[in-house]
Amino acid sequence: MSLLGASFTKAFEYARYCNGIKPDGADEGCYFLASALRGTCEDLIALKLIGQLSPGARDDVIAIEMARALEKAVDEQAKFFQAVRPFQPIIKFRPKPERVTQQRDRMDEIARTKRLDPEQGEAATSRADVK
Repeated sequence: MSLLGASFTKAFEYARYCNGIKPDGADEGCYFLASALRGTCEDLIALKLIGQLSPGARDDVIAIEMARALEKAVDEQAKFFQAVRPFQPIIKFRPKPERVTQQRDRMDEIARTKRLDPEQGEAATSRADVK
C-alpha cells in the first residue's frame, strides 16, 4: 500500500470511529480525539504535494526532511539532558554547514520547479491558475 493510501485509510478509520460514537457515550475522550485530526490532515496535504514531484525529487524531499527531524530531535535531547542530567552520555551531532546549505538549495530548487515560494512555503500561483 502506498503512503497516500495508508494515510487515507487512517483518515477513513478515524472518521468511521468518530461517527460511531453515540451522543450519550461521548465524554472528555472525544476532545482528545480531535488532536489526531490535525496529524491526519497534515499527512494528506504533505503527501499530496510530495506525490506531484518526480520520484527523485520525492526521495530528496523525504531524505532532507528526515535528516532535519533527526537533527532537531538530537538537539532537543541534548538540551534536555544538559538541563536535567548533565552527566548523561548523549550523542552529539552537528551537521556540516555545507551539507545544510546543499539541502536548503535542493529544497529551494524543488520548490521553484513546482512553483512554490521557498520563502513563504506556499504555492506562488497567479490568479489565472486559481480555479
